[in-house]
Amino acid sequence: MYRHAIPDIELRTALAERGLECHLLVSDGDPRVFAVQLCAVLEGLLRDAYHKDLTQECLIYETWAVVIGPPSSDRPVACATLSFSCGYPSFFGARFEAVDPQLQRQGLGRLLFDCLVVWCRFLVFNDVLAKEGVVASGGNYCLVSYIDAPEQDEWESARDNPQGHGAFLRKLGFAPAQHDFGQTEDEIAFQRAFQVTVQNLENEEE
Repeated sequence: MYRHAIPDIELRTALAERGLECHLLVSDGDPRVFAVQLCAVLEGLLRDAYHKDLTQECLIYETWAVVIGPPSSDRPVACATLSFSCGYPSFFGARFEAVDPQLQRQGLGRLLFDCLVVWCRFLVFNDVLAKEGVVASGGNYCLVSYIDAPEQDEWESARDNPQGHGAFLRKLGFAPAQHDFGQTEDEIAFQRAFQVTVQNLENEEE
């Protein structure tokens, strides 16, 4: 598993002021091995945040993970996994988002999503499949966040989660999904759209 330090200087500085760093975790080959490695890194934080046990099978389809934590510790205080799907628009799906319960409501969730935005753009320019997918999508792509849907009898009043995590996502520029992003009946998807110039992407290949 490879770890890449976030390339954005402003975010790196903002995190350093809190004694934190952000890294992108990338598989070095076998996705099943990566799932085991991710589980070892994320399970403690996700258990504290959601009181649920994480298994490697939960992570088998996750391609990357963004983690924020102190330089001296292997355990992150915030995380999210990322995967990429081609289509129109192409999109990065963010799942298993978590912030240490003791650090919530301190701006760390916003920093996590700021980092996700930076990493998505980094992958558009540096990952072959992501680049090809975004070029095929005319330079358009979305960052998609998935949250749990309410109970069915509460669906009409809470389908967009206006009082919960959905309100937080709206503050970050997200809107309820207008496309099929693979969300299940138990999920609500929120999207934030981005665009890059296709010519710039193609020039990167020359």
